[in-house]
Amino acid sequence: MVSGSIVKIGAGRANYPTEEERKHLGQPSWRVMRMSQIVRCPRGAVVEMHDNPCASRQDYEQVKHQLIEAGRSSTRVVVDCNGVHMLGASFLSALLAAFKFLGCRPGDLVLCRLQPLPRQVFAVTRLDLFLPVYESVEEALAGSWPDPESHVVEERSRQ
Repeated sequence: MVSGSIVKIGAGRANYPTEEERKHLGQPSWRVMRMSQIVRCPRGAVVEMHDNPCASRQDYEQVKHQLIEAGRSSTRVVVDCNGVHMLGASFLSALLAAFKFLGCRPGDLVLCRLQPLPRQVFAVTRLDLFLPVYESVEEALAGSWPDPESHVVEERSRQ
C-alpha cells in the first residue's frame, strides 16, 4: 500500500518506492534523488551529500569523483553533510582518497553541518582533527586554514 512517498510492507517496515511507483506518483527517479551535487562559490566548492553516501560501490565512485572534481576547480572543498544521517567506512574512505589524490593540506577539505551520529563517528575515529568540522556552510567557506606545523628533522652525522 502506498502512503505518501513511502511504501509500507509488513509490520511497520518502510521501503522506498520502486521506479514504477515513483512514475505513478509523479516523483523523480531514485537515481536523481540520491545524487550528491556540487555548488560552486567564489570562496570554494560545496559538495552537498545525500542521506547515505557511498552505500553502493557505484555511489562510492561517484562521491569520490565529485570530491576530486570539486577539489580540482577550487582551493577549498566544503562537504555539506546536513542530509547525512548515517555513514559507513566507505564514505570515510572516499573522503580520504580524495584528500590524498588532490594532495590537500589541512583545511583544503572541510566538513559542515554534521548530524549527531556522523559527528560522533568523526570524533571516535579522530578524523575531526584531520578534517575540520564547521557548524554552517558560511563558516566553512570563511574559516581560516590552520597554521602550518613545523617539523624539525635532525641531521645524522656521517661517520
